[in-house]
Amino acid sequence: MLLLALVVVALSLALAAPAGAHAVLESTSPGAGQVVPAGQVVSVVEMRFGEAVEVSLGSVRVLAANGRRVDLAHVYHPDGIGARVAVALRSGLAQGSYLVVWRVVSADSHPVAGSFTFSLGHAGPVASGSSGSSGRAVALALGVDRFVAYAGLVMLVGGVLFLLVCWPAGWAQLRARRLVWCGLGAAAVAALCGLGLQAAADVGASLSQVTDPAPIRDLLGTRLGQAHLARLAALAAMAVTLRLTPRRQRRWIGRPELAWSTLLGAESVVAVGTVAVEGHAATGAWPTARLPLDLLHVAAAAGWLGGLVMLVGAAFPLARRAAAADRPAAAPAKVAVGISASGTTVMDQVGIPGADEGERPRPVLAVDDEGPALQGAVVRFSRLAMGCVLVLAVTGLAAAWRQAGELDAITGTRYGQLVLVKAGLLAATLCVAAVSRRQVRIRTDRSLTASRPGTADRWAVLRRSVRAESALAVVVLAVTSVLVATTPARAAYRPTQLRTVAAGPLTVQVTAVPTAGRSLDLHLYAFGADGLIADVSEIRGEATMPAQRLGPVTVPLVRAGTGHFIAQRVLLPYAGEWTLQLTLHTGEFDSYSASTRLMVR
Repeated sequence: MLLLALVVVALSLALAAPAGAHAVLESTSPGAGQVVPAGQVVSVVEMRFGEAVEVSLGSVRVLAANGRRVDLAHVYHPDGIGARVAVALRSGLAQGSYLVVWRVVSADSHPVAGSFTFSLGHAGPVASGSSGSSGRAVALALGVDRFVAYAGLVMLVGGVLFLLVCWPAGWAQLRARRLVWCGLGAAAVAALCGLGLQAAADVGASLSQVTDPAPIRDLLGTRLGQAHLARLAALAAMAVTLRLTPRRQRRWIGRPELAWSTLLGAESVVAVGTVAVEGHAATGAWPTARLPLDLLHVAAAAGWLGGLVMLVGAAFPLARRAAAADRPAAAPAKVAVGISASGTTVMDQVGIPGADEGERPRPVLAVDDEGPALQGAVVRFSRLAMGCVLVLAVTGLAAAWRQAGELDAITGTRYGQLVLVKAGLLAATLCVAAVSRRQVRIRTDRSLTASRPGTADRWAVLRRSVRAESALAVVVLAVTSVLVATTPARAAYRPTQLRTVAAGPLTVQVTAVPTAGRSLDLHLYAFGADGLIADVSEIRGEATMPAQRLGPVTVPLVRAGTGHFIAQRVLLPYAGEWTLQLTLHTGEFDSYSASTRLMVR
């Protein structure tokens, strides 16, 4: 099962497309394809995006027909507005066409690139150029790095939570401490490598340029770079806290001291918080209201999955050793079992060779003393996992709806499809988890220690179900690492809209094709009562938004054939539901009116 999970993880990361964009180019000045009249001076090229973008890692190049740059290479935010990007041009530009090649980084760390042309005086030849792309190698490496980072944080934060809340006695086990340190090391290495890989992706560099200090230095000035630095600081603090733990505390049978556990818990919250800060929750409106939900989502995932890792990697091997020690020895020893006043299992050795000479007791006694603690840990984790799953479900649904906004966006975008895959995997994981929880509930009143017969059989069922649950969780984590690098459904979903309205005896079919943010191409066909194309002399259009008291905005419809009118690149000032008012003229004195609603995104 684990091998299958690793294969699925590898395939999901290998087939993942490079991260899509979140920021959307809404308009440009000069406009895309615009021919600026001769004599009119163009000194600046400006672009407006749907959200704030970073330009420190990006570039804007304006190329003449011969490929020579005519910009001054200084990209800035006009009036300090992050959603606007501009670059100044050289003076005395000749007439002809110019190519604008741009690349910026959106607020959710996705690189966004594109190009457009404009002309001075008249159209002419256009230079060839590329916005630059880091390619699949960097995208794949960045996806693997993101998966390792998430897996490391899950092992670290979830492991610490498991040991603090469910199994305090586990601090005395070398396996448990190793898992915590492995998680810390994986998260730290992934954070360091992620800086170079993300910088290379943002500037469109190749895999061989991930160590270039210049883009890394620029990345450290962005929100994502600062989140990585905060994560490294939190991981360093956790390493110091774990190392400063007194040696005697590693053999605690009971809860750790309050101050030490509180400090470790606070550092874990900071480490988890950096994941929420660098994701989609920190973009758009009201980020401070959404960040707590994402923080809860990541923390719940770490608590659940990290606990599974601790069970499979530390608790179950200890129980297996206890079960193996339950087998009859060649010279069986007599053991008296009792319960002390504190509730701890007490075992007196009778007839154990070497016991009278003061030799160290057999390992089985040390393992057997852990039996009640192991049983309690499994029961407590079962309750903790149920709470984490409930938090995951609520916050996950809220985040999915926030990034989609409508049901069609979930089924019609790659982001929504990944959400459905993740939901299906989580449902399968919960079915397996239900088996584990049932095993725990059935055996709550039974001792899972080595001193009872049938221990191996009782642990085996629980161990198999938890392993299957862990394998599915690994796949869920891989899908999540791809999901966070995918353009949210709300930004990616721009479906073609078809509307049919009646205008007197005529029927008008309206097709609205989205071309960019708040921009549409409109195609109108007029049909007569017989269902055939009607000869309409003119169609006039106006767009209004009654809810915001906006408009009317003239829609320039041009005749393209009998009964066919088009309007290209209709740019409306705000996203939302607009009303399209149409007036059809079929003769000198005959006209008919109709209206329909269009969603502008």
